[in-house]
Amino acid sequence: MWRMVGLLATVLAVVATLLPRVPVQAAPPGVSRSECAHTRQALIDDDKLDQATRDRVRQGSDADCSETILRPGRPFVAQKTGCQGYYQEEDFKFGGWLTVAQVNVNVGLCFNNGHITVDWGPDCPTSSLPGIVSGHDWCGVWHAGQDKVQPGSNWWYAPAPVWFSHMNHWMRYQINSDGSGGDDPWGG
Repeated sequence: MWRMVGLLATVLAVVATLLPRVPVQAAPPGVSRSECAHTRQALIDDDKLDQATRDRVRQGSDADCSETILRPGRPFVAQKTGCQGYYQEEDFKFGGWLTVAQVNVNVGLCFNNGHITVDWGPDCPTSSLPGIVSGHDWCGVWHAGQDKVQPGSNWWYAPAPVWFSHMNHWMRYQINSDGSGGDDPWGG
């Protein structure tokens, strides 16, 4: 059966695109072989991709899919009051080189003596290769108003036109009341 949740982040705020990205972790421990096989075949059959890319995918295997969560490579500034933006990205890749789908989870948070409120967003844009569709079922911030929050997204992608048989993924990260955190996202 297809794992469902996931997808790819579209072009975000200009700030997010300018920040360097550092790989944090690969998640989940393994993408299902059937999900990878279905995605691989869809890429091979996608006439919107150039022939060289399709040939390279064809040479891969049904075990060449992975998810990688990325984060901006910028320092955090601890603060008791004030506001700060957070930007996270999760990629679904084939062969470690071809990003099939992507989601970003971007949010502005404000800190006021132990309570965190949402200043802007969250924004959870998704993007994908031609011939792949993507989106999200949920984009939000768990526990807003408390001393720790978890911005995140439940996202999905699917080879078009079979959008009803999509693969689901999710991603979360935690921000603490002093503004720290966001550097250890998790998902699956």
